[in-house]
Amino acid sequence: MQPPLLLVLTSPEPIGPNRRLRPVVLCSLLALFSAAAIACSGPAVQAIETIDVPPIAASDDLIVVSWTGTWRTNWGVLDMVQDGPKILGSFTYLWENEERVGILIGVPKGNYLDFKWSEQKGNDKGQGRFVISANHAKFSGSFGYDASVDDGGMWSGLRNDDTILGY
Repeated sequence: MQPPLLLVLTSPEPIGPNRRLRPVVLCSLLALFSAAAIACSGPAVQAIETIDVPPIAASDDLIVVSWTGTWRTNWGVLDMVQDGPKILGSFTYLWENEERVGILIGVPKGNYLDFKWSEQKGNDKGQGRFVISANHAKFSGSFGYDASVDDGGMWSGLRNDDTILGY
């Protein structure tokens, strides 16, 4: 009688605490392991076979991200809060010795946030995209004026320690 074969599933993208497997994938893995347990019996493991599992595409139901909190950014302070499916934010920064205040509104998708922004003074407005780090402690991205998402430059930030929310 041959010892059982140990099956190791790997993925090029790790499934960490901020990612969940879909129920279909979980049921498929359970069925696979059950069939392997029934088919194999024996006291020891004979070999290890590695099978590459393709990464699961990021979607709203796979990645859970909290953007809520106060962020120290290269432009100043940014406060964001989740309001249903939207993120609402307000930012303050200095430009030519004048304090500027603005708002942003966006919809998170996976680990990124597409947003529109505008300032209270003047007609400056535009859009941008932030991408959050795996531990949700920092983001990087860009913003643009009007239809551009990047002609304004880079916009990155670190979450304030008191708003890390356990990450």
